[in-house]
Amino acid sequence: MKCPNCGSELSKKALFCGTCGTKIEAVDSGRNAPKTRLMKPIIIIGVVVVAAVILTVVILLTEKFGKTDDCHPVDHTVYTEEVKVGSFATSDTQGKVISTGMFHTVGIKKNSDVIAVGCTDHGECDVDDWNDIVAVSAGYDHTLGLKKDGTVVGTGDNYYGQLAVDNWDSIIAISAGTWVSVGLKSDGTVVATGYEIFGQCNVDDWSNIIAIAAGPTYTYGLKNDGTVVVTGLEGDDDSRRDVKNWENMVAVSPGLYHTVGLKNDGTVVAVGIDRAKKQCDVESWTDIVAISAGATHTVGLKKDGTVVATGEDKFGETNVSGWTDIVAIDAGDLYTVGLRKDGTVVAAGNDRYGQCAVNGWNLN
Repeated sequence: MKCPNCGSELSKKALFCGTCGTKIEAVDSGRNAPKTRLMKPIIIIGVVVVAAVILTVVILLTEKFGKTDDCHPVDHTVYTEEVKVGSFATSDTQGKVISTGMFHTVGIKKNSDVIAVGCTDHGECDVDDWNDIVAVSAGYDHTLGLKKDGTVVGTGDNYYGQLAVDNWDSIIAISAGTWVSVGLKSDGTVVATGYEIFGQCNVDDWSNIIAIAAGPTYTYGLKNDGTVVVTGLEGDDDSRRDVKNWENMVAVSPGLYHTVGLKNDGTVVAVGIDRAKKQCDVESWTDIVAISAGATHTVGLKKDGTVVATGEDKFGETNVSGWTDIVAIDAGDLYTVGLRKDGTVVAAGNDRYGQCAVNGWNLN
């Protein structure tokens, strides 16, 4: 090898020319060439190893969560971010005789007996021994019952203490959300228990409340002046909380991505993340007497007993145009239930766990 500057003979390992002092950079390319050729197989081996690790993790997670037909095959501890709360459950109507949760439906008969169908993984349908019940509320995987003496009973999952309602009294309304239980007291104050990482149980300072609604990550309160208060997940771009300017409201219902409000003139307003599901397309609705928001759909009961719906219809959850003589509605995660004035019940939508198996019900 020769120096590129003066032409002096150099050793293969020379870094500088001993004659002119020129730095020999050309040597590096020759020495690095074998390394470059070796890098490709090394990179390939590395990618294969990483892929194998990822595949192993996926298989393990599938073994833990996926290889089951359970209604709620979920480790509670993974739910630390709102975006992961893909489950929905809410109950918003006071004195409710029929209520939908994530995968179960609950109803009260006139004799105060309670019946339930759907998922039973956590005992959320274990209501056979309940009595003197005047209202029910189905949450994600738990169920609440309001007794005529103002006390509350609960069944189902209690991982976050959502069933810690034994000491509640003077309750006039209940609402079960996603691992949260909320109660309205006769003096207009509110109590709450359960999963509160987003602040959805921060209701101690509420007053003059006449209705409550617990959603996936929020709790709403309707005040006696027709305005709405909310507590829960906060974010600059989250319009689901944008209810501060609402007025003349008579009902509020939270969904997974949206919140719906019923005004005293029978019109409906909605805020939230539409995501092209059109669950907020309610501006044209009139003569509405009740509302209910599902995960990605919205249902309205008209004063003539018919029902309107908008939003996602993946499982037929908005196929309610033929319903008549309806006196109560409730939207579950991906399904809808209606109570007819003769006491029978109709349902449309996702029935994977039998949550729509209400055809034989008669609540009279």
